[in-house]
Amino acid sequence: MKKTVYLISAVTFVLIIACNNQTKPANDNPFIGAWEETLYKYVSPDTAYERTRFVPPRIKLFTDKHFALGYQAGENKISGGGGKYTYDNESYTSTIEYHSNSAMVGRTRKFKSVLDGDLWTISFRDDSADSEITEIWKRIPE
Repeated sequence: MKKTVYLISAVTFVLIIACNNQTKPANDNPFIGAWEETLYKYVSPDTAYERTRFVPPRIKLFTDKHFALGYQAGENKISGGGGKYTYDNESYTSTIEYHSNSAMVGRTRKFKSVLDGDLWTISFRDDSADSEITEIWKRIPE
């Protein structure tokens, strides 16, 4: 009888410790949630363009593997798209599966990526157009 009580106590103790383990969840994707664009910069040899005010805002939403982007592009017009993405510590790669501009569908683009707290900077060098695009996004608090 004592052995049974000790065994039940030991199993209960292990279950309590396991349930109270405060380790990170298995999914620690830093992009999940909503982001608002705060800077868009385009630079080519003959053109430089920078925008820091977006009214209405440009919003990007992330799940574990998918993203969606949308914004009001004019009267009665929404521009947007989305698809799948992957990331690592230095890059973010998006593959567009749907877009208001059908020519964008199927494009895959790999960006340099720097995440610093709630600010995320991505940049892309387009050698075919001799240009570079930089975007800064800020996490929207829940």
